[in-house]
Amino acid sequence: MLQTELKELPNAQELTVTGNDTAMIGLAGALCGVMSIRCDSHSAEKMTGRMLGSVGAVDPKDVPDAIAEICNMVAGNFKSKITPLAENCMLSVPTVIRGDDYEMVTVSDGDQITLGLSYDGSPIWFCLAVHSQSAFLVDAARARLARRARIHWAENDLRIRPSLEQCLPSN
Repeated sequence: MLQTELKELPNAQELTVTGNDTAMIGLAGALCGVMSIRCDSHSAEKMTGRMLGSVGAVDPKDVPDAIAEICNMVAGNFKSKITPLAENCMLSVPTVIRGDDYEMVTVSDGDQITLGLSYDGSPIWFCLAVHSQSAFLVDAARARLARRARIHWAENDLRIRPSLEQCLPSN
């Protein structure tokens, strides 16, 4: 859809998550949390143009819908990759924040996974903040996904680490 390949972002762990366009989707049910995508305006406009098949400049009014849809696709793809989530987790309607001066803060305890990648040379950040997960999800994940490297857990604590990268929509 976006006719580009996301590449590794050098030193991603050392960088601060920045960008003035953020789309986020809430997850509720077996897994409660927020999936978000954050990038700079140039990247958001480039993604919008590619989604719409535009050659020149895009209408800034189209950008929030486009990045919201990308976030929706990533969250939906993530949810579908983990069988117990497919039927037991709902997605909210996307929310988009645009501006130069804001900070994303998760107010509840839980795990947060942030993946920084390069989109046409600019950073794009994918974040999954998990607030809670049901015992059903943990038990089902242990039973069905124990053989896969995509899920790692510690004592009574499901951590969905590398699977986030595998859930990004492919070209």
